Amino acid sequence: MIGRTNASKKVSNVEQNIEDENKVVLEHKLLRVEEVFVYQVPPLKTSDGHRAEDWNLANPAATCALNVIQRNSDLLIRLMGKRPKLDGPPGSTEEHLFAQCKVCYDGKHKVEYWVESVVDSSRYFVIRCEDENSRKQAFVGVGFRERDEALSLKMCLSDYIRSVDRENKALDLMTKKVEQDQLEEVASENDNETCASLSKLSFKEGEKIHINIRGNPEKKSPKGKRLRNSSGGLRPPPPPAGSNVASGKKNSISEQMREVTTSKTEEDSAPEVRNAEIDDDDWGDFESGV
Repeated sequence: MIGRTNASKKVSNVEQNIEDENKVVLEHKLLRVEEVFVYQVPPLKTSDGHRAEDWNLANPAATCALNVIQRNSDLLIRLMGKRPKLDGPPGSTEEHLFAQCKVCYDGKHKVEYWVESVVDSSRYFVIRCEDENSRKQAFVGVGFRERDEALSLKMCLSDYIRSVDRENKALDLMTKKVEQDQLEEVASENDNETCASLSKLSFKEGEKIHINIRGNPEKKSPKGKRLRNSSGGLRPPPPPAGSNVASGKKNSISEQMREVTTSKTEEDSAPEVRNAEIDDDDWGDFESGV
């Protein structure tokens, strides 16, 4: 078991090294100052901040060159010291890394966490240096001879912050675009599934169905009978014999028949009477003439 675990660790380390080798590293040198002064920073006396007057400015600990390099999303502030060159001619020197400050602006800390200006001067700064091997941190004071050089360092820091903010915004937009595309793909897949389920319910080519429609017979209910009787479709049963209502109805019907016949006879006899009157008038004229 121990041999297997060691072998797996070796394989993982080899894979990680291969990934590190294949990873593309972009470096861009932003600033170089040939001469800066390095000081030991004493502990803070007050909460106001660091003061350059407490550093013994006349006796710096070292004189170095300052390089500001942006590596991918990190900003490196390197203090490069000089030392005699090995196997070189006498008097020749070479640069070596004296101290390094790695600024990783991720939104959790401000830039002042790594680079802080002193209270009493605009040419001196306190930088947080870290050893990459031991991960130990130390505060180092840096002073510039000219004020413009100190201003250039501030401009590099502000440009670095803006570039990181732009990258973060672009990354957020890209992630949102990817999420939106994924949602659209899921929605299109759901639409395709619904269309496929609906296509299963549709008729195939040449397929027919037969439907038998039967008439609904009227339900014979007592309510229907009552409605039919009330509407006059069926005659009511005759009244019992000897009732006054039936005799009254018969008398009224016979009287109506008599009135109709008398009116007809009067209408038929009316022209005969008129003709007789006309004839009598004619005879009277004739008699008067005779």
